[in-house]
Amino acid sequence: MAVFTFEEIDRRFGDVPEDTEAKMRAKAVLAERQAAWDSLDERLGYSRAKQAEEEAFSLRDGRLNDLFVKPAYSVAGVAAKLHAVLAMGDDSPGDEFPWPQIRAAMTDLLNLSSRPSSI
Repeated sequence: MAVFTFEEIDRRFGDVPEDTEAKMRAKAVLAERQAAWDSLDERLGYSRAKQAEEEAFSLRDGRLNDLFVKPAYSVAGVAAKLHAVLAMGDDSPGDEFPWPQIRAAMTDLLNLSSRPSSI
């Protein structure tokens, strides 16, 4: 049986009196393994690194959202958006391709091309 919390153990065993000893052993094993994980995690810093990674991705996503909700006012601005899309693809090869961002860049290009030329 695979469980990850004491609540899961309680649900699996229920309140059957003849299962009380097995339930207590399962809880002891889980507590022992959790303590070993916590000790290793503290030494290696996995949870701290994971938290820092999540914060960095959240910050990146916020910045990218800021970039794509604002219209570009030049070809260089559109190029910057497309460069960001390509960089996103390089950083996240397993993720779904960023179609909304490409559509935003295409809208900007169409809007720029429909304006009267300033030449």
